[in-house]
Amino acid sequence: MTLRPLLALVILNGVLSQTAHAYDLDDNVRLEGFGTLGAFKADDPIASVHADPREKTGSLNEVRLDADTVLAAQFTVNPHGDLKGVMQFVSKQDAYGSTWPKIEWAYLGWDVNASLNVKAGRVVAPVFMTSETRNVAFAQVMARPMNTMYQMNPITNANGVNFKWNTRIDDKEFGLEGVAGKSAVTNTTAKYQAKQLFGLAARYTQGPWTLRAGLTEVKIDVALSATTAAKVAALQASPACSNCTAVLNDRLVLTGVKAGVQTIGAMYDDDTYIVQAEWATRPGNSILVPDARGWYAMAGKRIHAWTPYVMLGQFKITEADLGLQPTAPAYASAIQFYNDSFVGLGRGDRKQIGAGVRWDFAPKLALKMQWDQYKVAHPAYGTNPALSYDIPAPPATPSAFDGKVNSLTLNLDFIF
Repeated sequence: MTLRPLLALVILNGVLSQTAHAYDLDDNVRLEGFGTLGAFKADDPIASVHADPREKTGSLNEVRLDADTVLAAQFTVNPHGDLKGVMQFVSKQDAYGSTWPKIEWAYLGWDVNASLNVKAGRVVAPVFMTSETRNVAFAQVMARPMNTMYQMNPITNANGVNFKWNTRIDDKEFGLEGVAGKSAVTNTTAKYQAKQLFGLAARYTQGPWTLRAGLTEVKIDVALSATTAAKVAALQASPACSNCTAVLNDRLVLTGVKAGVQTIGAMYDDDTYIVQAEWATRPGNSILVPDARGWYAMAGKRIHAWTPYVMLGQFKITEADLGLQPTAPAYASAIQFYNDSFVGLGRGDRKQIGAGVRWDFAPKLALKMQWDQYKVAHPAYGTNPALSYDIPAPPATPSAFDGKVNSLTLNLDFIF
């Protein structure tokens, strides 16, 4: 049974009603949900911009209605008790182009006491400041999380256990949250099966200020996509490279890949001004999850129902050079390309700036318009999951992409 007819009725009710609310089906079951109806267009005929790096389709100088569009429903059993069962379905385009609803959360939660909650099942992976509301655009000022940061770990949930502890001393609040389990995520490069995932985050809040620091460690097995596997096989068999097989065996690790994400974040929100920023670094032992760092900052001001805002961010690969060597001078430019592009996978160094406005025109309804500009540091080999295009190796004609793309987004966000 598909959820789409039910969700369509809920959306219609939410848009037309000034008192959108959660639905208690009876004393024991509650239905809640959220969603976004979005339109998105990038202006470049060469580079395709993906609103979410986990999606198959981006905007290639065309309007897309499936980029930010999300429909979700959450069912809670025993919502008023200490022991709860929660199941959340999310319908959103994935790496295969499907929008079939998937189970984002499915857990049994227990409020041990006023300070401690534990969950078991499919639970949130608390990697970033907004991990718990990553799919809930209504809960965020911007149209979507900044990919200069959130690309560093696309995992949103884990099959395992999660705990959250909070305590308050005067006007100060301290919190810890952790997760242990397994997970998986797929993009156009490969499928990443996280056999082990551990995360811990600490949060401190006082008045309008919130500070957060987090550490996540994963151990991954990787299954390359057909396209990526073909690129790797062709390079291993190429007579142009004298050490490709040895280097790829050492640097293109597929089994037991180790990666981590360390984050620091801060937010100021006094109900008028809002400032949010995060910084992260990601060490790893495979060029499929290369060493990288990223950051973003956003600032806005609430003026009645309107919130104009600006933002900027940067993503940078810090992975060491591969050290591939040509067998002859004639192959030097081709081998240099594979060094620079990490075997043709791309080097995603880029900057992003943007501006937008949010209009809360009705209870639990918000309309957002946002402009973004992406500037790729290395257009000849800078393709990445968020901004993709062909990067032909020499002696083929280099890509004509100039490194700069603009996009415009118009989204209607809602909760119920």
